[in-house]
Parts: sequence; structure tokens; C-alpha cells
Amino acid sequence: ILVFLAWKDERGWKKSVAFLALAAAGALKILPAVFGLALVKERRWRDCLALGFAGALLAFVPFAWFGGLEGLAAFVGNLHLHADHYGPLSRFGFVPIDRSIRLLAGLPVSSIRATFALDRVLNLGLVCLCLLTWWRTRCRAVELLMLAAVAVCGSSVAQYYAGMYLLPAVLLWGRERPASGTEKLLFFLALCPLQFPWANGGVNILMTDFCLLLLAGLSFFRCERGS
Repeated sequence: ILVFLAWKDERGWKKSVAFLALAAAGALKILPAVFGLALVKERRWRDCLALGFAGALLAFVPFAWFGGLEGLAAFVGNLHLHADHYGPLSRFGFVPIDRSIRLLAGLPVSSIRATFALDRVLNLGLVCLCLLTWWRTRCRAVELLMLAAVAVCGSSVAQYYAGMYLLPAVLLWGRERPASGTEKLLFFLALCPLQFPWANGGVNILMTDFCLLLLAGLSFFRCERGS
């Protein structure tokens, strides 16, 4: 992702490497493909097609040697099983908040399935707000923050280490406008070692999620105020 963001505006071999890097990342993990939306906002339609073509080649052509159409169907089936099992265990958006409330109330983790669909709807609503902010802002760091939020909250499964998608925004933050003390603190808390889970269901796993939600909210309101 960082190679793509650093070299996507270059020419020649650097641009090719940038597109290949994001295509490979998307083929391996899917979520990095969200950062390709940077090309959409810049209206670089040919580059969008090139990136999409490279990603499709890396994601699907290997099945010609490994499993064929049956292997591809099995892969899609495994994605569904993975999402069904790990979705209620996601670490970002409203799912972990719902899950933590239930754990504090003495309910089993499995009870979240009763409201999981609602949590997902709220997550998708948050994704829409993030996309709106991403489209309207002129700050590249905020754009990258919004895309990171879209990636982790829009996905049906995102574990705590997906907080690393915040790194591109962190690297650019403060270059285009000074970061407030609150923003600096939230970024620190989001990425400091305290975010790693001490135990299954530990309350500290909410830290990165809360920080991301607050950062996204602050960026949304600043964008609405035109600041």
C-alpha cells in the first residue's frame, strides 16, 4: 500500500511497480484494494482499469493451475464460512462495542448474532459517511484515514492488526495542516502496544476501534465546517 501511494503519480517503471504492489496486496488480502479509490477521486480511469486488470490476474489466474473452477468455487465458499465465523469477532466499527456490552452483561459471545445484522447496517452507514468525507476533503492525510476506516469497517471481518491500515494516514498527518493535540493522542493510542489483546474479549481491544471512530468523526465535522 505504501509503495502504491508513494509511486502512483510517477512515470515509467515506478508507476508499474506501484500498481503491481497494490494489485498483489489486494489479491492476498482484498482490503488493500480500497486504496485504489484514490485513482477514482483523481478521475484516472485508464489507471483504474489497469489496476483492476492486474488485481484480477493475480487473484484469479492462479486457479488455472490450482483447482480450476472448482478451486475458485471452494475459495469463495471458504470466504463465506470465514465471514460467518469471524464476523461476530470483528474488532472495528459497532460490532466490538456490541460484543463488549454483551460480555460485560454476562452473555456469551454467540449472543451477538441476534443483533449482528444491525451492527453491520450501522457499519455500512459509517462507511457511507467516511466515503462522503473522503470525497469532499482536500487533505490527503484525511483521505487516507477515511479509506482505512472504509476498509476495516466495511469488511465483514477485520482483526485488531488491521489497525495498521492507519499507518499511511499517520505518515502524512501534519504535513498539510497541523494535527491537534487530540488527534495526536488518538493516533498514539490507536497504534501503541496497548491495543494488542491481553485476553480473548479483553476490553482494551476497543481502544483502536474507539480511536478510529473518534478520528473519523472529527474529520467528518471538520470537513463539514470547511476547516
